[in-house]
Amino acid sequence: MINNIFYILIMTLFLDFSIGATKFSGVHRTFQLLYRGAFEVSVATIDKEGETKPYFNEAVLEEYIDRYFEKNLKRYVKHYTVSYYYFHSDSNLVCLDHECDAFKISLKADIAGFFSYEKAKTFSIVEGRISNEQ
Repeated sequence: MINNIFYILIMTLFLDFSIGATKFSGVHRTFQLLYRGAFEVSVATIDKEGETKPYFNEAVLEEYIDRYFEKNLKRYVKHYTVSYYYFHSDSNLVCLDHECDAFKISLKADIAGFFSYEKAKTFSIVEGRISNEQ
């Protein structure tokens, strides 16, 4: 009787670990392979004064990234949180004018069992291209 309970407990832990590891891998892969087109589409080049200074359009960027995560994360987790932090790359100060040339995106997800996922990536516009710093 005790042997059966022990085997059931070990099997349950093994299955939980296997399923959790698979889901963790899928969430990590989804985050690491963020669709670069979402960043490129959200770059605006002319600011409110008419000068040509590239910056991220926050509304477009968040819309595309949210759609990407909704489509690709639903098979791995039920609940996740995405947060954005916009700043100026030259000074690392918070961007208040909504014309930021850098942003940090973080993803938090609770995965079944013993696993949770939390990771952040920073992107900035450098010399006319988008740079990814991890």
